[in-house]
Amino acid sequence: MLDLQFKYNPWITLTVLHHYFEDQVARDFRLVPSDDTQRLSRKMGFLIKDTPNGMVVLYDALHTEALRDYLKQYEVIKLSFYLYFSDPYLFTYTNLPLFLNSTAYIFYFSNEGASDRKLLHTQTFVSGADACPAKPNNLELNYDSPPQKLSIRHGQITVMELKPEAGQTYYIDLSEFKEGKYSLYENEVLKEEFIRLNINSLKRPFALLDFNISGTVAQEMIQHIQHLEDIPEQKYEIALDTRHTYWKYYIVPKYGEGLESLYIDTGDKKIKFSGPMPAKLPNGADAYLFESEQTLSLKEISPYKFQLIKQKDAKGKDAKKILRRLPCPNLGSIKPESKDKDAKIYSEIIVYI
Repeated sequence: MLDLQFKYNPWITLTVLHHYFEDQVARDFRLVPSDDTQRLSRKMGFLIKDTPNGMVVLYDALHTEALRDYLKQYEVIKLSFYLYFSDPYLFTYTNLPLFLNSTAYIFYFSNEGASDRKLLHTQTFVSGADACPAKPNNLELNYDSPPQKLSIRHGQITVMELKPEAGQTYYIDLSEFKEGKYSLYENEVLKEEFIRLNINSLKRPFALLDFNISGTVAQEMIQHIQHLEDIPEQKYEIALDTRHTYWKYYIVPKYGEGLESLYIDTGDKKIKFSGPMPAKLPNGADAYLFESEQTLSLKEISPYKFQLIKQKDAKGKDAKKILRRLPCPNLGSIKPESKDKDAKIYSEIIVYI
């Protein structure tokens, strides 16, 4: 008789967070399993489901034989996923180096380095330290003083070895390499890590995620299965931080009157603006510039309630006028001071009064 009973329990749960948003849950993203992961999931009886804040991998608790056999047969079982964001402003409001927003890099996360908080990245938030060069086609190598041995590894598996010669340029075809993270070693010393991407991918992913099941984790899972116990759920997080920028307010008087007596009341002694300073807009209009003395966070709902105060009128009489709330930056107004990697990043806001 055919047994059609199923009981799916969560095994791997991933949450994607972003501190720009009020509820701290990231927006406009999707997680896509790699082709190998989809095939493996079918063989081992996994289900992969999207959740409002990430995804969950479920296993059939009533049919764990295939999972047990795989765990016994293979030293490492790897589930890989690509993380995509569709928001074109992601790098604008996310605290990441702007130069990483290019086809030359994607981020890499693995549970092998997960902390006690189950973060998949190396620091409290995703950072430039998690980025890897992306190489879709080939790898070019040349040496004036070549190492005795060069090797490329995919995890613990060596996929290529060379003994380079001086003055020789090597073009390594990556088209036959599986997608994933690779390490380049020279004389057993790690020199470079890169992500091999499929050149047929229509859109570059933000990140590659690897969940490796091996060692003590795999042995514990086998024991739970053999004792007919539920497999413990593994919970992981990816957390993105909001960007902090220097805010520039360009105050433009309608009739060209002097506004030297303006100041910005921040309502917080720790937040100060310098100015007003005479300035000109790109169209030649006169303005008065205020610039924050420290960086301020970008938020979906801003916590700042800055007021613009004019203490004297055109005749010099006390006539305090208040713009009760200055606008916050829009995401299209954020720009670096220069192309330097460490350049200051500004938010520019033009206010007509």
